[in-house]
Amino acid sequence: MKLALTVLLMMPLVFGLAVAGDGVFAEKPVPFDGNNIVEGNYQLPSGPPTISNSPGEVIGTSYYAYQTNGSTGNRISIDSEGGIHISFTKGTAEGGRPRYVYYNFKDENTGNWLGETAISSSNGTGFVTMDLLEGGEAMPVYHFADADVSYTGIAVDLFRGFGIFEEIPIPNNGVEWIWPYVARNPTDGIIHVLCSEFGSEPTNYGYTFSTDGGESWDRYRTIFATDILSGIICTSPVSSKTSIIYTLNEGDGIYNVFYFETEDGDNWNWGEPFNITQYAPGDGYSAYADVDGIYDYDDNLHISHQRQPADDEGLYIWGDIMHWSAEAGPSVIGTHPDTDTCSTVNYCLCNSKMSLGVNPENGNLFAIWADASQNDVSLAGFSNGELFAAASVDNGATWFPHVNITNSPTPGCDLGDCDSDYYSSLAEIVDGTLHIMYVDDDDAGAEWRPEGGWTDNNVLYLTVEEGELIPLSVDHDINTPFEFELSQNYPNPFNANTVIDVEGDFESGRLAIYDIAGRLVNNFAIGENNRSITWDGTDLAGDVVASGTYFYSVNVDGFGTASVKKMTLLK
Repeated sequence: MKLALTVLLMMPLVFGLAVAGDGVFAEKPVPFDGNNIVEGNYQLPSGPPTISNSPGEVIGTSYYAYQTNGSTGNRISIDSEGGIHISFTKGTAEGGRPRYVYYNFKDENTGNWLGETAISSSNGTGFVTMDLLEGGEAMPVYHFADADVSYTGIAVDLFRGFGIFEEIPIPNNGVEWIWPYVARNPTDGIIHVLCSEFGSEPTNYGYTFSTDGGESWDRYRTIFATDILSGIICTSPVSSKTSIIYTLNEGDGIYNVFYFETEDGDNWNWGEPFNITQYAPGDGYSAYADVDGIYDYDDNLHISHQRQPADDEGLYIWGDIMHWSAEAGPSVIGTHPDTDTCSTVNYCLCNSKMSLGVNPENGNLFAIWADASQNDVSLAGFSNGELFAAASVDNGATWFPHVNITNSPTPGCDLGDCDSDYYSSLAEIVDGTLHIMYVDDDDAGAEWRPEGGWTDNNVLYLTVEEGELIPLSVDHDINTPFEFELSQNYPNPFNANTVIDVEGDFESGRLAIYDIAGRLVNNFAIGENNRSITWDGTDLAGDVVASGTYFYSVNVDGFGTASVKKMTLLK
């Protein structure tokens, strides 16, 4: 399926499908024509729904599943004491109003939750992102849509985890600056806010900042304009570095990823953004709308973005979740295969809403995102979301195969019975555990568009242990009870056969080969008399696989997976 580039407007990104005629949708839909109608022969699931349960602790509910307009941003933070702060947009009834911003806090000592608590007093507030002040007080930022002139405001908790907030409007000079993203720099205390101008075509992005905890603000500065909502802001935990990241179509139908940066919190490279992708017509790739960014504790900026196949007809809706840093260059975090077009239109891609985290102690990087499949579709015709996660232990140069962390498919589900896991956010600090908030939509799609029906959905807090995403490896300071070495394959790259040697004092195990999407390609038994494997580039069925990057790992009996390396097949 493709999105026609001639109709890429400033539109929200949502899971969804416009059902045509007799209630079918396209297996390979025609290029999107702006009417939200596709045609094809992929049949909707039939029979009783499969009922599953999305994992995590319920920390609130909301009729308004749709949490962000564009990139996902940060809605969960862990403070220096270990307390968990979550903010979200809460619809209290069908129809989109009343709508407020809510907050919850988990005490690190008791494990108890404060209970979902209203932050905002005005109907129509929403689209919240959040950071913390120096003392751990929550600092959500959100917009007031029902004011005479819409504006963005900040709220500050009275004490850490207290749940009593003072709301402070950010002066807007008569311009409707909404859909905010916030980042507070812990080194200099500057609060940075990025907003979009409602109604502008193309969409103007405005930047403002506060140096006194939000009491006063600099005048908004328009810094760029783009035809799609994408921009986010992030800041370093160890210096004053701060970046604004966004995507832009410069008129050739191809989107690239750009960022502005300041090293001192004041002097920016306005007018001279860095282009990290440099895609051009004919390259076969384009970025799209979703991005995220994070600085590690060595002060390096990491960016995640979408990479879609592109040609003269438009952008395909499947593709890759990418990582980039100046140190590691580009790498693939996860892939949605072209054999699964997913039942999503309305300017959304099959994998989206990326969020990054980093472990301050070991530097390991983590990414989560939502993925939609044509194999998990509601009776109304909309793909349910699942959350995936992946880890890197080499500063983003390579990534372990991604893992489905919600695993709650409900194909054929009816209104109220779906588990569409979406609108997730990962706390930037990973303390051995990934701290995640997300919405479990009981009817897939963004109901206000309208897609699907209005349901009162659970807002969930989910934890994933770091070790669940990183196989056991002596290369990364994990003690193992046996001597072990997995060699780099040779030759590499290769075009016919490659050899992988395994050394160690174990008795038996298996060597497995995976594609870049984490799917098993082939595997081989290894043992005391068989420590060298030759792979001829075929899968388990004996068919020759495509050129590309593959991972291989060894699972030693009694000890689990012991190491992962990558290799490149060229033809």
